[in-house]
Amino acid sequence: LLLTSTRVVSAEILHDALRSCQCFWPSPELVLDERDERHWMLCRRLSEDAQVDDLLAYQRSFTPDLDCKGQAAYAIGDVSHMLATAVVPLFVGFRMVPSLSLSALRIGFDTRSIKHRDGSAMERLWRIRFGLADLETDDGGLADKLGIEATPDLAGVLRRNIETLLAPLVQALHRRSGLSRNALWRLVTDSFSQLFLDAGRRFGRVEKAKAAAMLVLKAPGSPLANRQMHFFDIEICSSEKPGRVLASVAFRARGGCCRYYTVEGGHLCATCVLQNPAERDAKLRQYLRGRFGQAQTAAAAIDNPNA
Repeated sequence: LLLTSTRVVSAEILHDALRSCQCFWPSPELVLDERDERHWMLCRRLSEDAQVDDLLAYQRSFTPDLDCKGQAAYAIGDVSHMLATAVVPLFVGFRMVPSLSLSALRIGFDTRSIKHRDGSAMERLWRIRFGLADLETDDGGLADKLGIEATPDLAGVLRRNIETLLAPLVQALHRRSGLSRNALWRLVTDSFSQLFLDAGRRFGRVEKAKAAAMLVLKAPGSPLANRQMHFFDIEICSSEKPGRVLASVAFRARGGCCRYYTVEGGHLCATCVLQNPAERDAKLRQYLRGRFGQAQTAAAAIDNPNA
């Protein structure tokens, strides 16, 4: 395989970044080697009838009483989470967007048996293979290394890639299930916004990651944009000194609903768009109090050494 020197450097830089991301996000497996001979499928084929059937059947294998709309919701969530995990950490941590061309991006999966409810199920371990194409970046230093011009609107590049990649699948799932396109796009946004938050935490740049998420996911006129998705903070204060903040944790409020509440034993997710915000915050605060219980006890001992 003959590559220009620029593409060789691009591949080397992308390979190093992918390897770094895999330390924190081991799934999906991220592959750059075009000689990898495992079974791969073009990502664009996910919207074909046979592949849509397969995606829906996979969701039913875990939750048999999930209706068709629920299956579609879970399917788009599964695929968009896979893609978000592959590209958002690169954007947040390395200021780069690899080529997500419909003719280059390939996906595959391996399987393993896992315990599920009273039996077992076959879990898919997704993998993604990027094409050896040029990177785009808004980092001037990285652009110089690649011998390219820095991209002024990297957020717009990522947004358009997401829309192009997932629009055919959204349309196919809408046609098959009756779940609205708007509802499906909201679930896409939920997956990507959560990865922005996760990546921000991992790379120590939460506020920058949240701001970047808004640029990518809230662009006017984009199918990804919805009013409900946003980020918010929950504070935990000392019981002895209510004004003393022990912890402040950022969360993502969903703009969509995965319909888990419709199955037997199901419920609304903690940050579901259908949750009452006040009740949501109270539940999250209670969760964090349990999580930071030891820290709160230690802080109280410092405040009251004779207690």
